[in-house]
Amino acid sequence: AMIGKFVRMFLQDDSFQILEDGLRRGDVKEAFRGAHTLKGVAANLGLERLRALASDMTECLRRGDLSGAQARLAETETAYRRVLAALEELE
Repeated sequence: AMIGKFVRMFLQDDSFQILEDGLRRGDVKEAFRGAHTLKGVAANLGLERLRALASDMTECLRRGDLSGAQARLAETETAYRRVLAALEELE
């Protein structure tokens, strides 16, 4: 039951969207907030690949390196979409 609760929370979490929107607008602060939250959510669920990618983006954004974070978006999105697909199958 507890795992199901966290899975549903992840499926409703908007941190990736916040990250993506922030990067698209060039808003480092907003993108950082999304990346940092995504990193934490992924860590709490043991999603190591997604956590590592979100962590890399968080560190880029912490340094103000918007282009570095944008360069990592596609790989992070792929990992995020794979997690979503796997979790949706559990629902």
